[in-house]
Amino acid sequence: MKVIFAVGGESQGQSLSNVECFMMGYDGWKCSIPFPSESETDFTDMAVIPTMKQCRYYPAVACKEYQIVVIGGQDNGFALNIVERYDILRNRWESLSPLPVPVHGCGAAFVNSKLYVVGGRNSKQHERRLWVRQCLFHSNYRISYCKNLKYDNVCRFTMKTKIRGWNQLR
Repeated sequence: MKVIFAVGGESQGQSLSNVECFMMGYDGWKCSIPFPSESETDFTDMAVIPTMKQCRYYPAVACKEYQIVVIGGQDNGFALNIVERYDILRNRWESLSPLPVPVHGCGAAFVNSKLYVVGGRNSKQHERRLWVRQCLFHSNYRISYCKNLKYDNVCRFTMKTKIRGWNQLR
């Protein structure tokens, strides 16, 4: 079954932690998701989607292997460095190590099992760095950082420093 998710947002000046999904073949958005039945061969049962731990709007969102990762965003006008992961099969949220800098309006995508977070804005300026998280779905992972991202330059990854569980590379 194909599903589209909407996470967070803003309503009447308030940040939201809601998560809703649109299931192809159904009419309208739901706060529940198809869940594997006991046979685990079909998704006939429904489960209510829990809200995110952090209210936010303008986050980056990336999906892979029944996991949704929500990065940064904004709450009450302040950029966030909070990273959360939703495990669709377990129907639960968990906090991941935060980004070294708060950012909203950034982009995120999985490429070759690595999560890339790029761009956006913090409270003072536009973010020009690229953050990379490796082995996202295992307990042992490494976070990388590419300094001064420019479209005409190729990023060279070398270990520099560790910031709150994220490796900063240059």
